[in-house]
Amino acid sequence: MLSTTLDMYWGTIDSINKNRTEILTPEKWNRLINLAQMEYCREHIVKGEVDQKRIDDLRMIYIKDDIAAISATTFPLPNGTTVQNVAGTILPLYMRLLGTAFKINYVDNVCGLTGLSDWIYNVHVMKSDRRNMIKRNPFRRPSDAKIYQRQLENIVEIDTGTSSTAALMHIEYFRWPTTIFYNQANPADTGIEATGSVNCILPPEQRQEIVDVAARIYVERAQDPRYRTVLAEEQIKGQSK
Repeated sequence: MLSTTLDMYWGTIDSINKNRTEILTPEKWNRLINLAQMEYCREHIVKGEVDQKRIDDLRMIYIKDDIAAISATTFPLPNGTTVQNVAGTILPLYMRLLGTAFKINYVDNVCGLTGLSDWIYNVHVMKSDRRNMIKRNPFRRPSDAKIYQRQLENIVEIDTGTSSTAALMHIEYFRWPTTIFYNQANPADTGIEATGSVNCILPPEQRQEIVDVAARIYVERAQDPRYRTVLAEEQIKGQSK
């Protein structure tokens, strides 16, 4: 089981069938493993339908929380640095938005409703090329009970078609995974991982898949004649030190 970054490092070495770590130093491995993690996440998050199995696999980067409005119509998307939930905790940077629901403050509601609404889950995406048509269609236009949303850079804008204002957004999303870092302050053959290493936050089974992706990327590069030349030059430099 790949419990530490040291495990993942040696797992990558084993996968590419190399016995000498000079070929894949910790510094190079740190870049490679994060490239592999990025490819893994794009393959499993961005492409295809997000079903229950995928959510289970990526449960460690699945986030759901509530965010307060920053204007009468807009909410911020988590940027990993400043955007907070309603409890004041900084939210991790989002990678893919999965779903939203909203609470609004009723203003001049046609049914006489006042104050803060319940969660409204009847939310549709407002497409720019259909915006005018939707606004004119009495059966599809926005209302306090049927909210439209659209994403503009790092905000979510809602349209109720009324004077009601934004209050809260419930957001579900996949966050960007933590950058993996193996700190080899101790010799690798001691089996001791140095303080300062940052482990992969995904479960062990996903770590193994990331290691496999890293090994594939390395082998593909090693088969490229141009990359072989770079490797040879780096090995010569390393031997001369």
